[in-house]
Amino acid sequence: MTEAIWDKNAIRVKLTKKDGSTRQRSFNNVVQEATPDQLHQFGQLVAMLTGEQLKEVYVMTTSHTN
Repeated sequence: MTEAIWDKNAIRVKLTKKDGSTRQRSFNNVVQEATPDQLHQFGQLVAMLTGEQLKEVYVMTTSHTN
């Protein structure tokens, strides 16, 4: 039986700067059980702190199988 093992979860937040260009910020070691709403709220917080506009938040999960 092949079992997926969770290794790492990260969030990437895409922001739009005032000049229209985009910036990506990554945050590692995020809990695996974070809900889409929690992730979006986190992205909004990052946008508020940076003064940029939130464009997108997505999760990158790295896993391997035994």
